[in-house]
Amino acid sequence: MCTRGVALADFVGIGKLYSENFSTQVSSLRSNWKYLKDHAITIFDVKIVTLDLVCHGIQEISLFKVDCEGNGYAVLKGATNILKKTKAVLIEVKEENYDDVQMLLIKEEFKISLIDSTAQKEGNIYGYRAD
Repeated sequence: MCTRGVALADFVGIGKLYSENFSTQVSSLRSNWKYLKDHAITIFDVKIVTLDLVCHGIQEISLFKVDCEGNGYAVLKGATNILKKTKAVLIEVKEENYDDVQMLLIKEEFKISLIDSTAQKEGNIYGYRAD
């Protein structure tokens, strides 16, 4: 699936996308994202949608990977319907939302395995269904 011109979060609307000037790969909806504080940025208005809206009509997802520069928890919150149709989730997490991501996945009945986790509660969380 390829969707362009939108950002994913837990609401539908218009928001600000903070983009590092020297890379098209480093952007975030979070103005306080620690990586951006030391870099020149450009701010864009962007349409924001939920993953549930983008994935409407999809019957099943084998693996859902989330790497969205500190906004993963908001993306998951906007994906509660599609998570019910998902077999596994791999999500990059940051310290400030590490516990929230784990709790959301457990609430959605995923088993949790930590991958590349550090003492600072950053890394990847793998959630999977045991069936």
